[in-house]
Amino acid sequence: MAKYIALHVNKGKIGDVQVISEAAISWVTKNCIQMDPGFSSNPAELYYTNYGYSLSYWVAIIQGFQMINHGGYYPPYNSQITWLPALKVGVFTTSSGPGALVGEYNHMFIHFALGRMVLANSKRYQIHKFISS
Repeated sequence: MAKYIALHVNKGKIGDVQVISEAAISWVTKNCIQMDPGFSSNPAELYYTNYGYSLSYWVAIIQGFQMINHGGYYPPYNSQITWLPALKVGVFTTSSGPGALVGEYNHMFIHFALGRMVLANSKRYQIHKFISS
């Protein structure tokens, strides 16, 4: 999964080799179904919201950065993949039975905790950059 995330954050490249075209990679994560994110008058203060859905991935904003994520549950297996393209960072977590991780401590909790660590000192991007594309 680390190689899969790396493929996405490096826009289809593995090392110096373009394995999948940059156009195909961005097509897979392009926002296809627009959602009303309910932005406040100051979107820079926004912590997290989904604003659309691509070809199987949620497209979201977390502290001003675009975030792509997808989760799955096929009993007893539960997983989540998340990456922030602008920061070239991602995480994959998985667990098994007897049921899905629910409540406060689930896969997204882990991803948000790691995200907060990464984002603590990162430059914020303009949200409109992602929504208008």
